[in-house]
Amino acid sequence: MIGTLPPREGIQLYMARVDPHLISGCEVALDVTSRLVKKLEKPQLRFLRRLLGLNPRSMRAVLFTETGLLPIRYRRAIIVLKHAKYWAHLTDDHYAHAAYMESLRLSSQGHVSWAADLRTVLGAFPIPVALPESALESAESIDAVISAVESSCEQTTQGELDRAARTYLLRKRLERDNNGNLRTVVLRFRNYLRIVSVPHRKAFTRFLLSDHSLSVEALRHTDRYRKYKIPRVWRLCRFCQMEVEDETHAALVCTGHPELSPLRADFLRDVFALRPALQSLVLTQPAEDFLACLLLDQAVTSRMARYVFNVLQIYETREMWVPPEHFNLIG
Repeated sequence: MIGTLPPREGIQLYMARVDPHLISGCEVALDVTSRLVKKLEKPQLRFLRRLLGLNPRSMRAVLFTETGLLPIRYRRAIIVLKHAKYWAHLTDDHYAHAAYMESLRLSSQGHVSWAADLRTVLGAFPIPVALPESALESAESIDAVISAVESSCEQTTQGELDRAARTYLLRKRLERDNNGNLRTVVLRFRNYLRIVSVPHRKAFTRFLLSDHSLSVEALRHTDRYRKYKIPRVWRLCRFCQMEVEDETHAALVCTGHPELSPLRADFLRDVFALRPALQSLVLTQPAEDFLACLLLDQAVTSRMARYVFNVLQIYETREMWVPPEHFNLIG
């Protein structure tokens, strides 16, 4: 893929040109070997990272929570179950139905079969999905299994976000579902991916998903010139060296660069004009909670993206502060 695609059109291109290759034959050759499934995961991950502008070390879970796509192993399993639903619904005079029922019979007797392989596939998920013998005999019971697979996918993906320190801004995200109720929607194409300005959209995406150049993330790993690890408490701000240089500090706290405070004041003035209700939150909420509100409020998304872009540009004007190796004794 060359150049930059709008994410919505990029996903359409993925579904039209990439996904058919990744799901081809999945209803026949089931994913019983995890090593082979990883060969299918690699192109999916590479495409989505390229589409969102993330680097190869970005978290996997956010590729799906932000685009609404399913990880390929779950997508393939659901397609298999939908084929099973079709075969179970056929009348007895169809060869496909006869072969399907024979597979269920072999599985019930403990023999190697397609149905037994499907049980292996569903049991290998991080949150396993149970598949009783009777679950594949009717369309209604297969629908219940499909729902269980979708639930397993959502719980696994949300669990990754909840456990990772770097995605703290996403943990309290509430959005309206199809019925208009506020709840946690795990997999969805997010509104901020519609930001028109490409530099602003990419800056916002990287900032929200913790794939940016601030020290809290950039010093997470060793590199060619620095072989020692730096504890989080020592990834200090390059301007003030008073706090950890993370998203909250850079956007709302730091005054170590002369351009940050006036830039922040202009931004907050514009935001409060758009959303007066946010004015009370800045005084009553912790800084990181207020930042999460700003990042997830669709009414101020475009203005927030421009602000984030400008803040990151300021931080790019100076090299990170890297503590010497003996600082590693503390942390």
